[in-house]
Amino acid sequence: MDNYQKVSGVGWGSAALSTGVWTGIKLCDVLKHLEVIESKDYHVEFMSTDYSEESKDFYGTSIPLSHALDPRQDVLLCYKLNGEFLTRDNGYPLRVLIPGMIGA
Repeated sequence: MDNYQKVSGVGWGSAALSTGVWTGIKLCDVLKHLEVIESKDYHVEFMSTDYSEESKDFYGTSIPLSHALDPRQDVLLCYKLNGEFLTRDNGYPLRVLIPGMIGA
C-alpha cells in the first residue's frame, strides 16, 4: 500500500509529478535568520490570496514548525519557475514548495 494521505478533491493519488525547475530559498534558512525557535506545538501556515468557492475559504496548508526548520525537508520559498519569475497563475510573487504535499 502506498504511504500517502488522501487529499479531498484531487484524484491524482500518488501519481502527481512535476518537471519544473524551481528557484528559491530554503524556508529553514529564512526561519533561522529570523531566529525562530523550534516548538513541537506550533505550525507554519501558508495562505493564498485565491479564494475557493467550493470550500468558502482561501487555499492554504500548514506544516509542523519542526518540519519547516529541518534542512533535510527541502521546503522552498520559490520565486522562479523554469528560470522565469513567477506569474500570478504560478503563485506570484512567492510560492511554497513542500515535497510530498500537493501544490494548489
